[in-house]
Formats: sequence, structure tokens, C-alpha cells
Amino acid sequence: MIIKKNILIWYWGRHGFAQKYTNQIIKELLIINKKKKLYNFYYSYSNNAELSSLYDQIKIHKYPINTFTNSTQAFLKTLNLFKIKKEFLLFLNQKKIDKIYCPMFYYWNPYLSSSFRKMNIEYTFGIHDYSLHPGENNLIKQKIYTKEKKNVNKYVCYSKYVKNKLINIDKIKKQNILLSSLEFKNSVHKKKNNVKNLKFIFFGRLLKYKGIEKLINIFSKKYYFKNNISLTIIGSKDKNFDLPKINTSNISIISGWINESNINNIVRKYDVCVLPYEEASQSGVIPLMFNNSIPVIVTPVGGLSNQVKNNINGLISKKKNISSIESEIQRILNLKFFYKLRKGAIRQATNSNKKFSKNTLALYNFFK
Repeated sequence: MIIKKNILIWYWGRHGFAQKYTNQIIKELLIINKKKKLYNFYYSYSNNAELSSLYDQIKIHKYPINTFTNSTQAFLKTLNLFKIKKEFLLFLNQKKIDKIYCPMFYYWNPYLSSSFRKMNIEYTFGIHDYSLHPGENNLIKQKIYTKEKKNVNKYVCYSKYVKNKLINIDKIKKQNILLSSLEFKNSVHKKKNNVKNLKFIFFGRLLKYKGIEKLINIFSKKYYFKNNISLTIIGSKDKNFDLPKINTSNISIISGWINESNINNIVRKYDVCVLPYEEASQSGVIPLMFNNSIPVIVTPVGGLSNQVKNNINGLISKKKNISSIESEIQRILNLKFFYKLRKGAIRQATNSNKKFSKNTLALYNFFK
């Protein structure tokens, strides 16, 4: 008789693509487990998450927790972390949890995960970024992130870039790292080829290292204004980053957090996404764009060049400077070439469904 291991999927984040990713991972793991029957799965999530209603629909043993909805609540809850930890560890003991998988970092993680080794619980952590990005001058966050890595037994990496960092710098053994990718299981939104003037978009948190100033510099030129070629910048602004002044009507900014349920309806209005990053591990924005038939232009940094296939579903600039990025923007203005890249983006999104299932099966086997 096989004794099933008890595995907890743990993510208390409230916003961002990690909610959706976690939700899909759990559903796929349950499908696999229905055939293989090796594990008992549990799920711990925040009742305050944007997509908590989706979590409620999953037939799985659950441990929901009330985190917070605003900064005041966050402060008060953080002061009460001792009680939260005590109750959480009690749950782990009662359910005899053997393994925990957290697909993405959350600020409270290190405080709770510091007890996992003592409880003989194997902790697998999904690592999105190896370290803070340039311009993210948050020493507290860096210390928390570093502390979290000390509690980890195994890693799931979403790019070769991060995997190599773990092996070469942290000396993590290869057998303790699973190389995965940020893929989603979605229906692909296909568009008609009736574009007259391309509408460009930058989507994501507005941070210094993302090179947004370069895009504003490019699209502020008279050529783009005269030819009705627009750029829309969408995302929540970091308090330490000030966008340059915009003096042309073909550039607009939509600043603020976009609810997860509204993202697809917003981004599919646009034709091309540009991510002129100075540095990156990988980007969850890229699969989002492909799923909405939007080719992506990226700079040759981090793992971005592994996510985009040059001249097939997007473009990779030769360098990360303004002239190199603009050169690729000029190339895609050729509508015939643009339609070719759009077709490639649709194909990539379709293939992502298969790749997602393959990645999740690898994760399932990684728990062994």
C-alpha cells in the first residue's frame, strides 16, 4: 500500500499574475493526481486576493487566511504575525504536511518558512528574480528575500538566467532545481488583420530599470506623432520613480493597479508591446501579450530572449539603447511583417497550453 505524501500549495499574495498562475497550477496538479494518485494536496491562500472566488471553486483541502486590503491593515497584521504563524504551523502539524510549494515570493514567507526544516517539511520555492532589480532600493525587501532562500530545499526557476545564478553563485545542486517557464493555460484571443496605425503598449509596474524613459524619448519624435503612431503606458507607479514630462498627444499614461479580471480586456486593444528593460530575469507580461495576439519587442537582457523568438513572435533588439530599440520599432511598422509576428504570437500562445501541462507534470514529478 502506497502512503501518500501531503503537499501544501502556499501563496498568500493578493495581486498580480501569480494568483492566476497558482490557480492554474493547482487545477493541473489535481488532474495529474487523479491518474497517478501519489499525493494529497492542500491549498493555502489569502481571502483578500483578487481571484479568491476562483480559489473557492477548486475542490481541494483549503487553509484560507485573512491577510489585508490596505496599508493600515497590513501594518496591524504584520504586528500579529506571531499568532498567524502559530496557527499556520498548527495546521501543518494537524494535516501532517510533508512538502510545501510556494510558486512566488511573498513578504511574510521567510518568517513562517524558517520553521519548516525543524518540522522536517521539504520547502520548494518558485523563484522569479534572483535579486532586486537596479533602482529597487529596498534594503528590507532584499534582506527578507535573502533570508527566504536560506529556508529553501528545492527551487523552481522560470528562466535559465536565474537557474545559472543559483548554480554558479549560490552553489545549489542541479538536482534541486527544476527549470520551468511562465506559461498559462488560456483560450487565445485572435484578432483580425485590419490594422491601419499600430498602437504600442508598455504594461507592468512603472520602475526605473524597465527603461520607460527610452520609449517616451522615441515616441516623442515628430515622426510618430505625424503618422498617428501611439504609445500607451499602463501600470502602477513606484513612489521612487518619476516619469519624464510628456509633450505630445500620441503618448498617454494610465497609472494605477489594474485588476486581474480586467487585464485581458484592456491589453487586447493594442497591437505591439515593447519592454525596453535595462535588466530582467523573465517577464509574466510576455505570455499575457502572446495570449492576446500581441507580438513583443524586448531588449537582450536576462531571460527575455528565451521567451521571445526573434523575427517569429516578436523582436529582440541588438542592444538595450534607444537607437537599437527604435530600429526594431521601425521594422514592425511594416504591416506585412507585423501580421507575420502576430501569427507567431498566436502560435506561441497556443503551444503554451501544451507547455503548461508539460511543466506541471515535471513539477508533480519534482515533488518525489
